[in-house]
Amino acid sequence: MSVLSKGRRFLWQFAELSGLLIAALLFFTVGPEIENKLFPVKSDFEVDYTAVDGENLIIGGMMVKDRPCRYLKPTKAVTTSGINLLVKSTTGRNGANWLSHPDQEQRFGDWIVIGGAYEEIIFYQEHQCHPLWVTTTVLGIHDDTQREYVHESTPY
Repeated sequence: MSVLSKGRRFLWQFAELSGLLIAALLFFTVGPEIENKLFPVKSDFEVDYTAVDGENLIIGGMMVKDRPCRYLKPTKAVTTSGINLLVKSTTGRNGANWLSHPDQEQRFGDWIVIGGAYEEIIFYQEHQCHPLWVTTTVLGIHDDTQREYVHESTPY
C-alpha cells in the first residue's frame, strides 16, 4: 500500500469521524427543541385564580399533561425582565400528581410565587421523559401587571 493511499484512508476516516461528531452535536443541540414542538409534555395551562399577599403572588389552576414524563422538582418561574422567582407549593404533593395521568386535566396550586405580585411571569417545569436530556417545558405565562396595587400582607 502506498503512502498516498494510507493518507487518503486516514483523511476519509477523519472525515467520517468529524461527520459523526457534528451530527451528534446537532442532535443534542436541536433535539430538545424539536421534541418540545412535536411531543409536548403539556398542552394546556389555565389559571383559575390568583391573589396577592404583600409582594407574593398566589396562583392555581388546571393543566393537561400529554406525556408520562417524570416531574423534576421544583416548578420554576422567571419574570419577563429575567428575574428568577421562587415558587413554593402549598399542596404538600408538590407535583406528585404530575407523575402519571397523561391526557387528563390536573390541578396545580396553590403556588406562592415569592416576589411575583404585579409581574408578568413565565412558569416552566423540567421533566425526565427519556435518558438523553432533561425536557424543559414552558407551562404558561401569567400577566399580573394590570392588577391594582394594594399594600397589605397576611403572615402565614
